[in-house]
Amino acid sequence: MLIDLHISRVLLTHLQDYIYLITPNIWPLNRKYKDYEAPFYGLNDEIPIFLTLLLGLQHALTMIGSIVSPPLAIAGGAFNFDATITQYLVSAAFITTGIATALQVTRIHIAKTPFFIGTGLLSVVGPTFDILPIAFNYTSMRYANGTCPTAADGTQLPCPDAWGAILGTMLCTVWIQIAMSMVPPKSLNKIFPKIVTGSLLLLVGVYLISNGMQNWGGSSNCNGGTGFYKLCPNVAAPKPLAWYSTLNNVPVIKLIIS
Repeated sequence: MLIDLHISRVLLTHLQDYIYLITPNIWPLNRKYKDYEAPFYGLNDEIPIFLTLLLGLQHALTMIGSIVSPPLAIAGGAFNFDATITQYLVSAAFITTGIATALQVTRIHIAKTPFFIGTGLLSVVGPTFDILPIAFNYTSMRYANGTCPTAADGTQLPCPDAWGAILGTMLCTVWIQIAMSMVPPKSLNKIFPKIVTGSLLLLVGVYLISNGMQNWGGSSNCNGGTGFYKLCPNVAAPKPLAWYSTLNNVPVIKLIIS
């Protein structure tokens, strides 16, 4: 019993300074840890239990944000879905992420072939941000040419037809990704060098930044202040206010802190 208790205490506190984990690496906060070397844990080393729980919680919270953000952006920013469909998409994202991550981590061997499903690494497979620029541009085109519905006051209404077209397109093109997954890594590196993949990630990030700036402080849907967004944040809010007030003939945005 005493041996088990000693092992538990070691696994809980051994070789770990938890204050170091939450200390920003900026002066003067990091003076105490200038020459500090954090412990390194090998593949089969025993990690302190508390550290495992702490880092596991950190990773879980990070994953939740990454999983929820794409369906929220698509549902609310691109296709203008209501709360019911948005909740459905978020739930679907969690379910598919769990199934895909289980396959990725397990690495299932396909019988009588040299191929596997999954990498066997501890990595999460979730929704991608790459689809966002395509979805936003596509729905903008559909609303502009009138194939997606708009209200009499110009408010964009939900457009399930555009969402169905996006899903159908992905179902047709996903087979290309499946086929490419069977290509040897060396060949893929020659076809898609770092300059290509890096440029793609840069362009996606630039687009997301521009979209984020448009929606910062109340969303681009509020520009013009008409219809549902006539007041800040919207007419259904408990105490909505005007988006703009005049101070010496200079428009001032009213910020609400609730």
